Amino acid sequence: MTSSSNENIHQKIRNEFPYDVKKLTEISIPVDKNIKLAATIWMPQNKNVQLINEEKFATILEYIPYRKADWTSARDEIRLKYFSGFGYVSLRVDIRGTGNSQGIFDDEYSEQELSDGLKILEWIQNQTWSNGKVIQI
Repeated sequence: MTSSSNENIHQKIRNEFPYDVKKLTEISIPVDKNIKLAATIWMPQNKNVQLINEEKFATILEYIPYRKADWTSARDEIRLKYFSGFGYVSLRVDIRGTGNSQGIFDDEYSEQELSDGLKILEWIQNQTWSNGKVIQI
């Protein structure tokens, strides 16, 4: 009698994390005088409420032209919330002229897109919750 290879597969679904997660959906990041980029943040929340304002976190940045609330958002939300559950701020930003971001999308990997990306990094570093470290995915 042979056993099926599936009998040896074990799945573990994690539903408890070191941090609670708060999702903030209407974030605007200023990049020019009249242009703001739309963002969603998944923010780790310390279970010890007294430490929330004292903790600083690294940020995982996803800077995309695919609209932060479309297409892969259901799958990506699971992943970004997972990262935040382990103490990373997850930030998903629509590129200028895409999704809910203001402005006009000019071209893929344009000078404007790169300049906006640098301004996003500066914005992250100026946030009270930021430890200055950023990972881009």
